[in-house]
Amino acid sequence: MAVLESYDPEGNGGFLDAILKNHGTTILLMLAVTNIAPALLLRFVGGNMYLFFIVVFLWSALYIFTIAIALLLERIGSLTFINPSSMRSLFILLLLAAIPRLAWLGSEVLISLDAVWYLDFGKFMSWGDIPYADFYFPYPPVFGYFIYAILLVAPTIDSYRILAVIFDVAIVGTLWLMVRANVIKGEMRIAPFVYAMLPFAIIESGFNGHFEPIANIFLILSLWGVVIGRVRIGGVLLGLSAATKVYAGTG
Repeated sequence: MAVLESYDPEGNGGFLDAILKNHGTTILLMLAVTNIAPALLLRFVGGNMYLFFIVVFLWSALYIFTIAIALLLERIGSLTFINPSSMRSLFILLLLAAIPRLAWLGSEVLISLDAVWYLDFGKFMSWGDIPYADFYFPYPPVFGYFIYAILLVAPTIDSYRILAVIFDVAIVGTLWLMVRANVIKGEMRIAPFVYAMLPFAIIESGFNGHFEPIANIFLILSLWGVVIGRVRIGGVLLGLSAATKVYAGTG
């Protein structure tokens, strides 16, 4: 408790303050690398629901601790590797986002059958069947175009995982650009790191191959457009987001 009580968020001294100022970035990067380990572990134990939830709960706790350290570093101005003027910073963030999400490539373990259904929907469309009219299709129309594109390129579950990972990494890059453009300010400047390491986003894209990252990037770009006064562009992007996953239009 003495160590925590000595922390001064204004940077005026204190043991923890000194440690974070001198070694904070190294500590955070070590925690970030450690946060990648649960994803690799889930590749091998994810088929066992009991072990799956144990790993996810421990991973979530580690993630919360890591983000707390990142917030402390941001408050004392010592968070150097999320630097909007440094391409090296962007490269590190993109790696932190991509590595855990690629852990499941080649894995046949599934905790959701959605990707299998995507393959079936793609087959139906290749036969000339029309979504909604000829077969049950529970998603908005833009979703269907991505399913059909995967059918044409490489109809496998891994293809859906790769597609989701690409958009997740793009989200991290977009958030970094928003920090660079001063659209995201203050403590929210750690948003690219927060999303890169978010366990549930990693599982949804890397493990399940779900399409939330596609809807999310349209939604984030829409908000960016509205904030800078490009309301029409923002409206179009919001429409694309809702036409991929309906939750974007329900807020």
